[in-house]
Amino acid sequence: MSTTITSHVLNGVDGTHAGGVPVALVHVSTGNRIAETKTDDGGRLVIQLADAEIDRAADYQLEFDTRAYWKSRNAEDAAIIDTIILRFFMGEASAQHHMPVIISPNTYTTWKSGE
Repeated sequence: MSTTITSHVLNGVDGTHAGGVPVALVHVSTGNRIAETKTDDGGRLVIQLADAEIDRAADYQLEFDTRAYWKSRNAEDAAIIDTIILRFFMGEASAQHHMPVIISPNTYTTWKSGE
């Protein structure tokens, strides 16, 4: 069995998919990076973890490197938010955690979607 973490990152300035955003999954207590990846061209992210890899009592966070994204779009001078951190826990085995994000240089919106 496995747990899936997904996201869809959208550019709130022009409405496009935010592809190429570097993302890390981090175990909060230890600081260990469990996974490092980038959103695909459609702004989507999928991280699969075997249930045995997850500490059900721990907090985790997704770290979105928005500074790198805005720099790639020549907008780094306007960007004041350089990292978006979504902290959460994975209490249930074999769950789906979907956390979309709409990013702009100086704000963001996120929510947790169904499992």
